[in-house]
Amino acid sequence: MNANAQRVSTYFRLVDEERFEEMYALYHDDIVYHRSGVEPIVGKEALRAFFEGPRGIVSIRHEIDIVAIDGECVALEGRARAELANGASFDRRIAEFFWFRDGLVIRRHGYSDDVSPDDWPSPGSPPWGSP
Repeated sequence: MNANAQRVSTYFRLVDEERFEEMYALYHDDIVYHRSGVEPIVGKEALRAFFEGPRGIVSIRHEIDIVAIDGECVALEGRARAELANGASFDRRIAEFFWFRDGLVIRRHGYSDDVSPDDWPSPGSPPWGSP
């Protein structure tokens, strides 16, 4: 497996296991993360605030079906399944694009199906109901 594709696989494993400190090490300090329906998350500290803020997710699991590699970009399609603090859950198809610089994620774009802008949080706010 390509080194960057391996880093993406590691990323999802760390997120699913809630090992955020290790996950942050995969990101460049100047990361720009675009998610559907919200302003870009810019910088590692903003990324940290997003993941450590009230997200309303009790547990999440990712399954990756397709991976495509083009130079320093890894694109994937898969599924995210989550249990939420408000008792609800979701099961959505996802598409993610990761760009690397010096072995670290410098830019990321994330998309999911069946999502309106009202479903996604602004950084630091609960996305799917209050925890």
